[in-house]
Amino acid sequence: MKLKNTIFYGHQGTGKTTYVNKILTNYYGGEKKNYVFEINGSLNRNIDFYKKNIVKFCNNMFFMQYNKTIFIDEADYLTEDVQHYLIYIIKKNPENYFYLTCNIFDNIIPELSCLFKTSFFEKEEEEKFLENIESNDPDIFYISNGDYRVAKNIIGLCKYNDMDNILNLMGIISKENIEKVLNICVDKNSSMKTKYNVVNEMFEKNNICFKKNIDYFSRYIIENDSYSDINIFDDLSKLQENINEDYNYKIQLINFIIILKNNIKTKS
Repeated sequence: MKLKNTIFYGHQGTGKTTYVNKILTNYYGGEKKNYVFEINGSLNRNIDFYKKNIVKFCNNMFFMQYNKTIFIDEADYLTEDVQHYLIYIIKKNPENYFYLTCNIFDNIIPELSCLFKTSFFEKEEEEKFLENIESNDPDIFYISNGDYRVAKNIIGLCKYNDMDNILNLMGIISKENIEKVLNICVDKNSSMKTKYNVVNEMFEKNNICFKKNIDYFSRYIIENDSYSDINIFDDLSKLQENINEDYNYKIQLINFIIILKNNIKTKS
C-alpha cells in the first residue's frame, strides 16, 4: 500500500476522520505515533503554530523507516495564509504525505487543493439524523455540537432531565449565559476585576467547564455576527492552544475576557 496526498471531504459525521486514521494505522501499525502528526485545523489556525511544528516534524528523519504523514483534520477552518504556507511545505517536502479532511471543500484554496487527490464521503444515516435534530430540536443539536453519538446520548438523558440540568451535567454553557458573558466583557463601566469575578462566578455556579466551552462561544459569535474583528477566531484558537499546553485557569480566563472585550460588537 502506498499513501498519496488526499483531501477527504463531505458532510460532518460521515466518517472521514475515522477512515483516515484507519488507513494510517494499517500503514504504520504500532509506529503510527512516531510517523503521523495529527492537527485539528479548527483549533490550530495560527500560522506560527505551523511554522514552528510542521517544519520540526518534517526535518526529524533520524533512523526513520517510513516517510512521515501530516494529517490535518477540519482543514476547511484554516486561514488562507496557513493554506499558502502548506503549499510551500508540501513542495519542499515531497517525500512526506499530507492528508486533509474538510466539510466544505470550497474553503480550500485552489492552489492547495490542486496538489491533492480528492475523495468525497456521501451522507449516511447519521448525517440525516443530525439534520433532523438541527431542524426539530436545535437545543440538542447545540449541546451535541453536531456529534451524532453525543446527540443520541442527550436524547436518552432528556427522558429524565430538563435541558438546563443536561447543560449542567455536561458542563456546557447555555446561549443565554454566553450572551451575559459577552455583555459584561464589553461593559465599559465595569473594571477588569468585576468582569473576572462575574464571569468566574457564572462558570462556577452553572458548572461550566471553561476549557471545553471556547468552541461554543466561537459558534455563537459567528451565528450572531457579534464580532467586530475576524481576528477574534485566531485569538480564541491560540488561547485554546495555550490552555492545552499550560492550564493556569485564572490567567487563561483573564486572557479570554480581554479577547472578548477587544473584539465583540457593543449593542447600540
